[in-house]
Amino acid sequence: MWGTWQVSTAAGIFLGAQVPSSWSLDFTIALTFIALVVPALRDRPSVAAALSAGIIAVLAFGLPYKLGLIVAAIGGMAVGLWVEARQLSRAHRHEGGDNQ
Repeated sequence: MWGTWQVSTAAGIFLGAQVPSSWSLDFTIALTFIALVVPALRDRPSVAAALSAGIIAVLAFGLPYKLGLIVAAIGGMAVGLWVEARQLSRAHRHEGGDNQ
């Protein structure tokens, strides 16, 4: 872990110097969320939820009170649940669940 910490710190120092000073700190918040989300994308519902939430967040950026983030989160959850339900329904059908 110590080695990973040192390499990550060095990468942050060198790559951070490449970021233009005109970019605000809001940019780092987006990078932090990307770094947290990407390792969690292990199945189709998770990927669908993340992609749809990202698209909705961009489209709803202009909403007042930063409501675009709330709309994106709810939309992403809804899409993820829908994709998961479809997967479960298909799996149930393929296992012969309709023959009760």
